[in-house]
Amino acid sequence: MELKEIAARIKYIRKYFSLSQPDFANKLGISKGAVQTYEHGNSSPGYIVLSSIVEQFSINSVWLLTGKGQMFVENAESGKHVGTPLVRESPGTYRTPDGGLQAGTKPVPNCSPEELIVDEALRQLGLQVTDDQRIVLERQVRSEIKIIVWNLKDAIIAFKK
Repeated sequence: MELKEIAARIKYIRKYFSLSQPDFANKLGISKGAVQTYEHGNSSPGYIVLSSIVEQFSINSVWLLTGKGQMFVENAESGKHVGTPLVRESPGTYRTPDGGLQAGTKPVPNCSPEELIVDEALRQLGLQVTDDQRIVLERQVRSEIKIIVWNLKDAIIAFKK
């Protein structure tokens, strides 16, 4: 995965839809500064950003990551564009819908939220851990998610009052 090439495709998508950087950032739930760093190839977008691009704009994930194939994928039944998510093969390696392997990307639609969060945190920190350490980290994240969900339920109940 060539970072500068992905950066150019991200910028192309934004311009194709006639979006400013702030508008594009809003649609993806990220900052304008993040869009700038991705478009300049200074930083690699993680799973959440790449998945958002694929889903929000019906982009072919193979095209987004490699430049191969069509920019959009159409659903034969509806004629609408449908994004093509990648499948996690192992931590840090993903299988594209055409069967190819892509290392270092983060689209992981078939993994648990805990795996996703741990993968993204390790990527951002540039760290690697053993499988046993990963399991411990995923358990910790699972525990934290339960606390967040519990607190969110309380907040939702408070809004309904």
